[in-house]
Amino acid sequence: MTILNSPGTGAAEAPGRSALRFWAWLGLGVVLALLAAQGLCREAVRGLGDYPRNPNFRRGWPEYLAAVPPRQPGEWRVLVIANSQGYAPEIDPRKAYPRLLEQQLRRQGVPARVVNGSVPAGRYFDLLLLAAAARELEVDQILLVVSTGLFGDQSVPRPGREGWASDLHHLLGDGEFRGRLPERQVGLRLEPETEREIALARVLPAWRWRTYPAARLARDPFWARLLPRERGGDGVRGGLPMGGDSPFQQEALEEMARVLKASCPEVVVVRMPLHSARRRMGGLSMNLFAAQCRQLGLEFWDAENLVPDREFIGHSHMKAAGHRRMAQWLAGHFQ
Repeated sequence: MTILNSPGTGAAEAPGRSALRFWAWLGLGVVLALLAAQGLCREAVRGLGDYPRNPNFRRGWPEYLAAVPPRQPGEWRVLVIANSQGYAPEIDPRKAYPRLLEQQLRRQGVPARVVNGSVPAGRYFDLLLLAAAARELEVDQILLVVSTGLFGDQSVPRPGREGWASDLHHLLGDGEFRGRLPERQVGLRLEPETEREIALARVLPAWRWRTYPAARLARDPFWARLLPRERGGDGVRGGLPMGGDSPFQQEALEEMARVLKASCPEVVVVRMPLHSARRRMGGLSMNLFAAQCRQLGLEFWDAENLVPDREFIGHSHMKAAGHRRMAQWLAGHFQ
């Protein structure tokens, strides 16, 4: 008994107990840190409202879609699926045409809600994911506002190398959601590194937000000069519109049509407004594109020549006047 209680024996046992306490506290700290990080991310997304989703465009799309309010009785709900032209990063977001369209329809007596699904630098697959996600939004009509180049660019983005335009690919972690998409498209995009990225984000949800603090700081003029900027829009390879760069793929249009029609029976393909310099680059003729859309059961509206060059910023982004013109033109089709 004297030996068991001797100072020497107690000193020998202390390191083991200390190590155990250290790892226990470390594990608890990691768990608490993960919970805190996830809570902060959710609060940050909630505080941003419906626009912009986040300061660097890419993160928060699953949360944005989940935060769309439940449909109200009598509400006419429209989803705009587009590229950065509808996101309008250069102007007041309240002046982007999806928001103006909602206001215009309400002035016409239509109890409308227009959900803005405009993905800056969005590739075909980003918009295909939005089309599949539209099922939960219970929309009455989908407006797919694109150029024909969308159906030619089938490049595959890779996390960490050629970044995704959005984090919508994390929806692929749901097996039921994957089943809504063409197997060919999922097979092309769901590479092992993408699967690892999705799996890690499911275990550690805050992983998707690892670039968020820097993006928030980038909104401050001082830090904006020091931090790298993420951008989407004109000139981004794989973004829209691609004009005549890539050959049109009929199969891509057919796949998009099937996913859209499964989410909503009323689908309109709108050929997006373009600056005359971009229109001269060519691409599939309007008549042929319109005929192919209608053959697949999609309504077609042509807005390519709608906006004069003076109302553009670059080749596809529009000034506030261009957004007003686009909203009025779209609203006229609902009368």
